[in-house]
Amino acid sequence: MLHRLLCGDSGAWRYLFFIAVNTPVLLCFKLQSERYQHKGLISIVTPTFGNLDALDEAIASLSRQTSDRWHQVIIADGLFNGFWVLLFRLWRSKQASLLLSWPTRCYGNHQRNVGMLAARGEYLLFLDDDNVLYSHAIQTIAQLLDQNPEANWILVPIDYDSHRHNIHTVLAPALPLLLGQVDSLNLVVKRQLALKVGGWINDYTADFAFLNRVTQDSSGFVASIQPIGHHR
Repeated sequence: MLHRLLCGDSGAWRYLFFIAVNTPVLLCFKLQSERYQHKGLISIVTPTFGNLDALDEAIASLSRQTSDRWHQVIIADGLFNGFWVLLFRLWRSKQASLLLSWPTRCYGNHQRNVGMLAARGEYLLFLDDDNVLYSHAIQTIAQLLDQNPEANWILVPIDYDSHRHNIHTVLAPALPLLLGQVDSLNLVVKRQLALKVGGWINDYTADFAFLNRVTQDSSGFVASIQPIGHHR
């Protein structure tokens, strides 16, 4: 690592920067992890960087839920066009809040860790700003959690589109997990376990790395249900 830094490797410097800004977030998470936690509530963590059209659809998909057992935390990475309009729209909402993460330009994985810190719920679900949940999603997940109170995590199937590879499929991970065959939307996890495994790392394979660490915990299962959302 030292050699790479001395050689001016930009990736090494980005890695150190991520560690420097992310460590205080996880420390704060650990110090207050038992506070403000609403038992049974599912916190929806949504990082965004001004993808407002898609974000509107993600927010709308939550408003159509058949269960109100959720709270959404939207974490904005910087002041983008439309930020203040979005803040005004969410200001009076009891089920959604908007945060501005700092420092900016850290993008999704740091934002997810900030969102975990701000989450009110006992459980976390990660909904990126270009994804949507189907109307039955929260009710289905809540029923699974009620039926399996000992579960620290659940893997759920999703519809998955890859425009890059012109693919549409149902992404239903099985254990052991395989790199490239899981998405952040596949996971429901207890907030405490998310902290225990160290949160999200700054890497292209962060989805696999986080889900793989979470599923090493034996208190979880793969759910055989209909897809709960759509990765677009």
